Amino acid sequence: MYRGCISFMKSVKKIYLRVSFILLAVAGILVSGYFYRYLQQEKIAKKQVLLTATPTHAPTTPIIFEEGKHYHRISHELTAHKSIQEFISEDPGKIQVIEFFNYGCFWCSRLHPILISWAKTKPVKVVFYSIPVVFNKKWETLAKAYFIVKNLGKTETLDSEFFRSIHQNHVDLGEEKKLKEFFNEKGVPEKQFSELYQSFTVNSSLARAVALANAYHIALSPVIVVNAPSGSYLLTAKAAGTEEALKSVLNYVIAEESKKLGS
Repeated sequence: MYRGCISFMKSVKKIYLRVSFILLAVAGILVSGYFYRYLQQEKIAKKQVLLTATPTHAPTTPIIFEEGKHYHRISHELTAHKSIQEFISEDPGKIQVIEFFNYGCFWCSRLHPILISWAKTKPVKVVFYSIPVVFNKKWETLAKAYFIVKNLGKTETLDSEFFRSIHQNHVDLGEEKKLKEFFNEKGVPEKQFSELYQSFTVNSSLARAVALANAYHIALSPVIVVNAPSGSYLLTAKAAGTEEALKSVLNYVIAEESKKLGS
């Protein structure tokens, strides 16, 4: 009986070892399969990360601005005005860009520096003008101030000073007395200021500016007028969206019109 028990125990042990071996083998297969799937998922995840991180270079399409939406054509009836035709005739074969502004205009203080910077790299066939508009007596004084600054050859330095004094320091330079003091502080003696303020050059420039703005029916500022081969256009920051966007619209109109000039 004792021997039978031992034999039975040995048989059980063999079975146990066989079952254990089988179970270990199955477990190994399961673990291997899980590990393989884990590695495959890791590879897929890495590929997805790389695809996400790698910038795609989609072909860019040129921005097209619409006439009647981003800029507006000025009627031929309006541009037939004598003052406008005389002005256009001064630059044959050129594209004229006119900024109608005034030192007293807050929005002009935002756009004017942008246009001055733009003008330094403008195309060769483009001629740029800044012309002050006059909507009241104070703006008339400031318009004369602009022509004095231009006569002195100090637009680059004094333009920004005017805008800063008026819109940041709240100095009323539309008053002749304060304007005289302002110029005196900038190194222009009172006598020289008075002579320039009353000069034929300044007053005739002012008269021409007023006549041109009236001919174009300019009723707000700042406004850009483009005189080009196919006609004249009016541009505003409101139609463009922002002052910087207005510069983009201006470049677009110039590029389109330059094609008609053969450049």
